[in-house]
Amino acid sequence: INEEEFLLLQKILKHVENIQEKLNFKEKVLPFSSLLSAFGCYRIVKKLSLNKDSKIFEIGPGSGYTGALFNKEGFKYSSTDNSQGFYLWQSLIYKELDKNFDETLLNKDFKIFNNSNFSHLKWWEFAQVKDKIEKNDESADLIICNHALGELTKECLLYIIKISSKLLS
Repeated sequence: INEEEFLLLQKILKHVENIQEKLNFKEKVLPFSSLLSAFGCYRIVKKLSLNKDSKIFEIGPGSGYTGALFNKEGFKYSSTDNSQGFYLWQSLIYKELDKNFDETLLNKDFKIFNNSNFSHLKWWEFAQVKDKIEKNDESADLIICNHALGELTKECLLYIIKISSKLLS
């Protein structure tokens, strides 16, 4: 891990500590292994030399730390997850990182990206978004998934491929 990444790691860990304090955790748990894992995907994307205006959509962001890294770097980032536990944690992280993040107002029109740099598409909205992508003129520059595709049924995987194809075209 280089010096720039170490500083980024420290910033995100501070946000995690803030959340744990707000939730009155008796014992702080710092997610070093999850964060270091997120750096793998982050490094690959950084090698692509995307513009800061680039839109990154993540399927199955888990703890949300990859998104946190992209948020700190200024990318437009959106994600969806079907795991309720992870979804709740991601919401806490996203709210901690972006004070303007308001999950209840983000996706009235089932948009994957909104005007802010950070959005979170609810999984039940993602299940209905296919027909709305073209109507909303939605696109993404990059779609990432660290490991979640291996946990999906064939039908879900095909749906995600269709959504991804529309977003990238």
